[in-house]
Amino acid sequence: MPNNFGFAPYESFNQGVQDCDTFAEGGLARLLEHADGKTAENLRKITSPKFYKRGVNVYGFDGDIKEPVLRVAGLGSYGGFDNYRLSVNGDHWNDNLGYAFGVLDKSAEGTSQK
Repeated sequence: MPNNFGFAPYESFNQGVQDCDTFAEGGLARLLEHADGKTAENLRKITSPKFYKRGVNVYGFDGDIKEPVLRVAGLGSYGGFDNYRLSVNGDHWNDNLGYAFGVLDKSAEGTSQK
């Protein structure tokens, strides 16, 4: 069964502006990438200063949460790759609109176009 969702405790990742290493080693990046190791290597490369000189801003995962909550994280780059930071927003979900992303695994069964 594919990894359709996962769980990252709030204490496993930092919120706010951070560098690519801090982000990639946090629980949220590892969850988004479904990384088996201690680092989300692909997200580390994507969020490197080569592309995002101002780092990564993780926000929207606030609140007084008493039990697990299913959320969709939105990734955004406002203003271009060279000038701004990557935004990882956990608050882009409501009754009418949601954001999601993924990577198509062409080797997976049932992915052929019909």
